[in-house]
This record gives sequence, C-alpha cells and structure tokens, in this order.
Amino acid sequence: MIDVFYGGECDSSQHGEGRHALLTVNVTVPAPVGGGDMGVGGFGPTFTLHPPRSLATGDWITGDSHGANGNTSEFSKCLAYYDEEIFADGFK
Repeated sequence: MIDVFYGGECDSSQHGEGRHALLTVNVTVPAPVGGGDMGVGGFGPTFTLHPPRSLATGDWITGDSHGANGNTSEFSKCLAYYDEEIFADGFK
C-alpha cells in the first residue's frame, strides 16, 4: 500500500511529514530476488492519482508505503504540487 499525504512543509532532509492523509493506493510488489524482506528487486507500477479533494498550487505532497507484515517505509521526498491545467483560468 502507498499512502499519500499533503500539507505541512518539507523537513531539513527534504522528506515530508504526512500532515494530512490524502489517499491510499494498493499496489502489488513482486517478491525480491533472494526472498524474505531483503534482496534486490524492481518494479514499476503505473497508476494515476485522483485526489478526493482539491490541492492548491504549492501544497507539499509526500508518501510512504507499508506491507502486509506491517513494516512501514520512511516518508518519501516531498514535492510541491502545481496545477498544470493549461486553461485553469479560462480561455483568452
């Protein structure tokens, strides 16, 4: 599972702090080479996030992941959201 959060600020390590939950995305990750929790493996899931609320330009977004065994990753690096809709203010 990947949890996505918004709000707050990036900390000095440039990682987010998960102030407000935004949404959860379920992904299936293949078992790593070597088995168990350790090993090397790669995966490239593709998904589109459709947030249940509007985000404002400049809102910070971060995420973390957790597995079926309850282990949780650290927060990801945070990114500022920018509305890239070409005609967000209308067509002139």
